[in-house]
Amino acid sequence: MTKKNLPKCIFDLRPSPARLFSTSGIKRSPELETRVASTTLALLGSIKEFQYLFLRGSGAPKRSKIEVFKEFEFPKVLWPPNAEHGTPDGYIVLNRGTRREWRALVEFKIGTNHLNRKQMEDYQALAYKHQIDALISISNEPSQKDSHPPVKLNSRIQKVKLVHWQWKNLIEDTVLLVDRKRGNQVEDEDQLWMLDEWFKYVNDKHSGVTVPPSLGSGLKKLCNATSHEKVHKTHKKEAFEVAQNWLGFCENIKHLLRSTTGAKVDLKGKVWKLASQDERANHAAKEILEDRKMSCGWHVKGSVGTIFCSYFPGVAFELTVSIPASGEVKPETEVKHLHEKLSRMFEGEPRNPQQRNPWLASKAWTLVISRKGERVRKSGNEIKMKEFTNDVQVGIRGCDPKAILKEFRVTRRVNATSIGKTGEKPLDSMFCDVEKFYLDFVKEFVLPKPKAPPKGVNRISQREKMERGESAE
Repeated sequence: MTKKNLPKCIFDLRPSPARLFSTSGIKRSPELETRVASTTLALLGSIKEFQYLFLRGSGAPKRSKIEVFKEFEFPKVLWPPNAEHGTPDGYIVLNRGTRREWRALVEFKIGTNHLNRKQMEDYQALAYKHQIDALISISNEPSQKDSHPPVKLNSRIQKVKLVHWQWKNLIEDTVLLVDRKRGNQVEDEDQLWMLDEWFKYVNDKHSGVTVPPSLGSGLKKLCNATSHEKVHKTHKKEAFEVAQNWLGFCENIKHLLRSTTGAKVDLKGKVWKLASQDERANHAAKEILEDRKMSCGWHVKGSVGTIFCSYFPGVAFELTVSIPASGEVKPETEVKHLHEKLSRMFEGEPRNPQQRNPWLASKAWTLVISRKGERVRKSGNEIKMKEFTNDVQVGIRGCDPKAILKEFRVTRRVNATSIGKTGEKPLDSMFCDVEKFYLDFVKEFVLPKPKAPPKGVNRISQREKMERGESAE
């Protein structure tokens, strides 16, 4: 049968790709946790670099033969008095030849499951009784000082080293471990593939490892209030809860960008200049009550500008990048350079709305060109992306040859009607769009540079000429 004779629906099918670590067929939390523990421990025995990363801070010796066991059951007679009989998720043994073996217990928790204090205390007592060197825990809870578990354990037991991993930190460090731009990556191609498969597995929402983004139960009340313009001090409790979750969500995006780019990522905004977490939450809650929005910025080291996200609960969210003008070339040249970049990004947009990529829907994108000494007002300076990419003169028309350009501001707006007002969908959309916004646009953008002057001629920048009052020619 030829391709022409096949039904059209066959070419629209998108089956799930085969993975080394599959997430299909398991729905119950205990089974999900067992599978995650098994796959993670298996990588420890196969990839030395991942082993060194996972055991970092536990005092584990290097250059030793490793053995890993899952759900290692200790007989009841080995447990200390008053301890409940349990089963640690993992047991690690490092053989150092004639020297004593180094051993560790491992406890895994995924999703919203928290570490049980009584269970951890029993494991600590078991490790102390049988000279087990370390107790390692991993969950979505942040660690305490010195990478200790979030639950309080017996501080008198000093011989058992306590180490806690937060899932997002382990995932982030694993991605940086295999980054080819860094000099300490895994070199074996098969091991790189295995780590990549593990990374996709733990980030899959069906694996149950990470917690889906949420701003709390108070978001629905805030959305209803913002739609009716009734946000006031009676919603202070809900605003504080949403603000705390929003700050955590912004930090998760920071870790995502860092793991994607391998570069340092800084959080930008007034709220991040405050010292304590409570001060930040109060500042963010005040912004929600007064301005009916939440905002944050991320700057990737080496990128051309900072990405800002403004979320209006129940209404829309906007992604904006401010690209500073170089000041080294004429304003028309800078506008043409921007036009060339954006036209390449939006070229080939299908006429059929059903075939269009929602991400590149030009009606959702706008451009603001601001000049030095003027305040940016979107209503007056805003240019629709479709108009700008079709005709570069739309942007040049507003450029005074003697003016000094300050910046270009590119914005993408997504209305709540297309992603939902509450729940996980708006946050999922923001989580993916910030990364895509950086990779598809910000990362590739380079400021235009003037042609090199002849030897012996001192080049004066366009900005310096304009400031001196000379001709812009």
